[in-house]
Amino acid sequence: MSNLKKILTLVFFLSTTLLMLTFLAQKKMVVKKAQEASLGVSFGTLPQEPISRIWNNFVQGGEEKTPMLKPAENEIRKLQPRLIRIDHLFDSYEILQKDSSGTLSFNFSDLDRRVEEIVGLGATPFLSLSYFPSAISPEMTKFPDSLQDWQALVEKTIQRYSGKTEKNLLNVYYEVWNEPDLFGAMSPEVYFSLYQSSLQASQNCQNCQVFKIGGPAIATVKKDWLDNFLDQVSQKKLRIDFISWHSYQKNPLKTTSEIEVVKSMVESKNLAGHPELIISEWGSTPEVSPIHDSYFDSSHSVSTVVVIGNRIDKLFSFELKDGPSPEGKQFWGRWGMLTHQDFGLTPKPRYYSFLYLNKLLDFRLNPLSSTPGIWTIGSTDGKESYSIITSRIADEEGIKPVQIKLLRLLPGIYTSNIYFLDSSHQPLLPQTNTISFNGGEFALPFLASPNEVNLIELVRTSPALIKAGGRSPDPNDFSAKITSFVPPLVFFINSEKQNTGKVSFWFKPSWGANDKAVYALLESKNDKGGALSAWIEKDETGQNLHFGAGTGQEVVLKLPWQENMWHYLSFIFDNQKKLLTAKADYQEAFVQFSGEPVLLGKNLYLGSSAQSDRFAEGAIDDLTISLDNQVLYQKNFDQEPSTD
Repeated sequence: MSNLKKILTLVFFLSTTLLMLTFLAQKKMVVKKAQEASLGVSFGTLPQEPISRIWNNFVQGGEEKTPMLKPAENEIRKLQPRLIRIDHLFDSYEILQKDSSGTLSFNFSDLDRRVEEIVGLGATPFLSLSYFPSAISPEMTKFPDSLQDWQALVEKTIQRYSGKTEKNLLNVYYEVWNEPDLFGAMSPEVYFSLYQSSLQASQNCQNCQVFKIGGPAIATVKKDWLDNFLDQVSQKKLRIDFISWHSYQKNPLKTTSEIEVVKSMVESKNLAGHPELIISEWGSTPEVSPIHDSYFDSSHSVSTVVVIGNRIDKLFSFELKDGPSPEGKQFWGRWGMLTHQDFGLTPKPRYYSFLYLNKLLDFRLNPLSSTPGIWTIGSTDGKESYSIITSRIADEEGIKPVQIKLLRLLPGIYTSNIYFLDSSHQPLLPQTNTISFNGGEFALPFLASPNEVNLIELVRTSPALIKAGGRSPDPNDFSAKITSFVPPLVFFINSEKQNTGKVSFWFKPSWGANDKAVYALLESKNDKGGALSAWIEKDETGQNLHFGAGTGQEVVLKLPWQENMWHYLSFIFDNQKKLLTAKADYQEAFVQFSGEPVLLGKNLYLGSSAQSDRFAEGAIDDLTISLDNQVLYQKNFDQEPSTD
């Protein structure tokens, strides 16, 4: 019995061990496959062209005659709308009346309230001049025998909102009709007559603010239709301030294909001026669909903005808010980014995608590489902050690892915020970490589901990785340690205009009393080979502060410094006066220079040279870097570094 028990125990042990080894092998294989299938993108860190913010424009359909936008005022303001488009102006708001004698009268009170809603949100109205009121045609899309009354209506409308003695609104957009290829089934020739009549009406506006007029707002890009219309505009040399159309494509690349068709067509015409290209309605699908309540729509919105880039001037998202459901449902597949107020104005996933887009910074980052399966756009403020948005394509099921890389990122302490727009996270509650980075390739990993959107914010809170005591006795006062054992303090300079510049800081040297060496305080080399630099030389005569720009003229100050004491330093260049000025505590000296203007390079090194072969050996506190009296950086280095 005892032997049998031992045998059974041994068999159990061997079986368990085999199962564990099998499990571990399978786990390693799964991890390896996940790593092989991971998604990733790498960016350079130098700022490129400004981000073209084409997405801050929205549409509200005509589902209700009562105020539609006012109930959602707080939610819409967060979207930072620039233009808001509305249609059904003439068939819904009963502006035009005609009595039995044929006399026309106008009442703008209802439309005024809708326009006031838009202006109250800080946006500009984009008015789609549609459809025919009953005073003009028995059916809202049936073309009348005469456009005389239509022309009077358009004239009064433009005068109402752009007239300086009336609503006095600047830069209102007037779009002639809405989807003429569908609503009225107009041929290009018929629509052209409507456009020409509307344009003539606009020319009658007296004492008006600047406004824009255009069209045709067709339902999709119909090449022959649009080509025919633009030919007529070109031949007649008519004004057209913008060319508009609608795009509902689940695949964002189809929208970019439409754009290229329109751009090519416009370039082939001899159109007056340079008309804007505007997609005045945009979404994933024109049908009522559960897609509009899903994470697909949020991913689709980001992906479309990414692939369009700066190819067009404006993109209008349809639409802001759901109309009321006939069946009393909160989610019923409508196009709104918010549910109707009867259900609490609940934001749908697409709403948050625009909040993420609004967090992009001023300048685009250059994507260096990207794996299939992910759309991404990177941005920077040109200094120490980065904002990146990714959108995972629903190419397959399951969670995948994603890795964002930034090449040649400056060393320092960074705070990262990662936002997750998916069904498992609060979209505005980020995962936050503090990261110490010594230089090289910066990688930020996370996991993403299909159709997930992520916002990554990265901010360099300090260029110093090692802290020393600050100037005050306060235990929370820190300075940046300068030594050959830590990365140098580096700051990115993103400024072409450099008439004047100033770098000032407090410095406490920590070199020995008998040291004889050269210590770099600052250096910045520009593309032309010049270098602004300051350094201290210690020799038999003592300590001498040098400040120059590679022109042969230098400021030199004798330093009666004591070891381990704080000293104030300031270095100034003035290209208008051709002057270099250095201050050290209470001493000040300047020198005139000749030759080329002083220009900082892309990077400014403090406490070291660009090659990091000479260090100041000490501590820096209360740093300020300014160009043309604009402060670029102010650092006191007081934030504690993380131990991560």
